[in-house]
This record gives sequence, C-alpha cells and structure tokens, in this order.
Amino acid sequence: MVFDGSGVSVPADAWIRWHTHPKPAELGRTKRVRVGAAIGCGAAAGGVPVLVHNDNEVCPTSITVSWGPGMPKSQFKLKADALKQLGDEGKLVKAPNSLPARAGIEKGYKQDFFKRVYVQFNDKNPEFVAATCRRIFGDMNPDHVWELQLGGPDIRSNLHMLDATTSQAIGRQIRQQVMHLPDYSPISVNIQGPNDYR
Repeated sequence: MVFDGSGVSVPADAWIRWHTHPKPAELGRTKRVRVGAAIGCGAAAGGVPVLVHNDNEVCPTSITVSWGPGMPKSQFKLKADALKQLGDEGKLVKAPNSLPARAGIEKGYKQDFFKRVYVQFNDKNPEFVAATCRRIFGDMNPDHVWELQLGGPDIRSNLHMLDATTSQAIGRQIRQQVMHLPDYSPISVNIQGPNDYR
C-alpha cells in the first residue's frame, strides 16, 4: 500500500507498513503502526508527511531487551522471544504502577516445581534431583513470561522457571525504558542478542 500524504482508513486491529523512500518501487526504510493505535502517526515519503488516522490511542513505543554477560544464551532467548511475540500480537502495555508480585505465588510455584521433579525422578536418579534442587533454589527464579510491568497477569499459568540473572536484568532493562511512559502506552520489543543469536 502506498500513502500519498492523505488520510487512510483501514480495518481496526491490523498492522500496516509503509515505505519512507520517495519511490516506493525502490527498497526504502519502512515504518510499522497498529491501526486503532494512533492519530496522526507520521512518516515522510519524499518529504511529504504521511498521516495515519485511526482510533485515539498512541503508536507503540519500541523498547529493547539486550543480552549481557552472565545471561545463559538459551535463557535469554526464551525470555526475549516470548516478549517479542507478545509485543507483535499487540498485548504489551505499560502497566499503571502495578503492585509487586505476590511472593506467595512465586514461592509456592518454585516449591511445586521441585516437588514434581522429585516425584518423577528421585527413585531413578537422585543425583539429578539433588543437582536440580541446587539449581532451582540457587540459580533460578519464578519469572513472569508476560511481565507484570507490561500488563501481564500475576497468576501461576504466567510463571515459568528462569535463570535469575536473566530474569532480573531484563526486568530492570524494561523498567528503565517504560517508567516515564503514560499508563497503558502500547509497547513493542526489539531484541539485541549475542552475535550468534537465532
């Protein structure tokens, strides 16, 4: 679809993409906006402002989650990919000063997770169970797949066990990028992974 600077109406809840190059037939930069998420989101096509008219919200704010030393690559990928998918589905928003997670839910989840491992493996492989216990209670935390600060629910089905360093670092990265945004601002996620990230 080519925009010529005039308003355009498209179905709500769709994603549209437009070229910012003055000649659409040539490959140029593109921008992406969710319809029903902004009034007057602008771009420039050959210097002419392009306006997208929709339904009273705002363009998604793009945040970046970055891999760093101390984060196991597989654990970073698990967390980052889940957040990016939620953002691509239009589910992420800046939550309004949400209450801290209920410690009882996280503590109970960790205990139940170990109990399941114990019941399934202790008779056959007690060494594995002992190593898993050390890892669960030493290196891992219950982590909200859909971050609370991005509108996720504080329920058990939204928890999984994740490397504690990765969980805490990504949580801090997100908090620093969204803390000054208006409540309910839609969020999209970019991933800055290690060199061999796939």
